Amino acid sequence: MSGTMTINGRSRAVDAPVARQISVHAVVRILAERGATAQADLARLTGYSRQTISDVVRELEDTGWLKRKGRTAGKPGRTSTVYTLDGSIALAAAVDLGGTKVAVAISDLLGTILGEMSVPTDRRGGIHVVEQIDREIKALLASVGA
Repeated sequence: MSGTMTINGRSRAVDAPVARQISVHAVVRILAERGATAQADLARLTGYSRQTISDVVRELEDTGWLKRKGRTAGKPGRTSTVYTLDGSIALAAAVDLGGTKVAVAISDLLGTILGEMSVPTDRRGGIHVVEQIDREIKALLASVGA
């Protein structure tokens, strides 16, 4: 299945899976940049049809990437569901390796720090430090419930 998509003002033929990936990326990017956003605003900001946005939102919600935050209020007309990225869908580990300490932090997808710790660097160096980092990341993940 294929279709057309307007990219930078030019219509191009694209395969349906590619078009869907582009649409999903656009929605995720907007939510990452703007935070909670109404479904109607996602359609307006992306330029995609309401049906395309509904399909993308349903896919992202079904796979755990989005969660409903509420509904728009105080505006005339229909209300719209407000969505936000679910930060708990993915975690990231950051490591600061210094000459005297190893600092590790765990954050969620949105960059919220869930836990951090610091320990003296293993003086034996080399593979021992790599193994130390591995242990500390695993311990910190366990302490934040991941």
